Amino acid sequence: TVVTHKQQDPNLTNNKAEATTVVNPVDLAVTQTVDKPNPVVGDTVELSITVTNNGPDSALDTVLKSLLPKTLQALSIETPSGSCDLGSMQCQLGTIEKGQSITIRVKGKVLGAGTILAETSVGTTSNDLTPANDKAATKLTAVTPLVNTGQTIGMIVVVSLAIVGVAFGVSRSNPQKDKSRGFF
Repeated sequence: TVVTHKQQDPNLTNNKAEATTVVNPVDLAVTQTVDKPNPVVGDTVELSITVTNNGPDSALDTVLKSLLPKTLQALSIETPSGSCDLGSMQCQLGTIEKGQSITIRVKGKVLGAGTILAETSVGTTSNDLTPANDKAATKLTAVTPLVNTGQTIGMIVVVSLAIVGVAFGVSRSNPQKDKSRGFF
């Protein structure tokens, strides 16, 4: 059916309409903590990484990626849901329902002293409305252990006593005489 009219539209610029519909909106958030923020070189530390879907829909095809510096060697990565690969430090978490949280545990050995920054990010094929909370970082400050060389460390303590103005067995009845002996 074609509708025609003889009157012309005086304003052609207002003849368009657009609507944007967000399909499958979610808000994934990731947080990360460590059990030993000040480890000694050689210690094993555990990172606890929690991914939460704040909704409103289910997060589909969720993937977590953990980045560790060379001074923190990955020993294991485990999740109660989905699967993780130690080589790539990546976890396929699948679908995370609205309100659901998944905690991933990463164990690592501290190889060097200094500041260690462990970073994590999470992504989904769903439309994440708040991407700013999809990354987390944890800072560790590792120290070198004291080494037992078997040597004894000795200290010499010098105590000096100064006896000023003390005269044993000297009478002060004649101050001039005492001065001649070196006292006062």
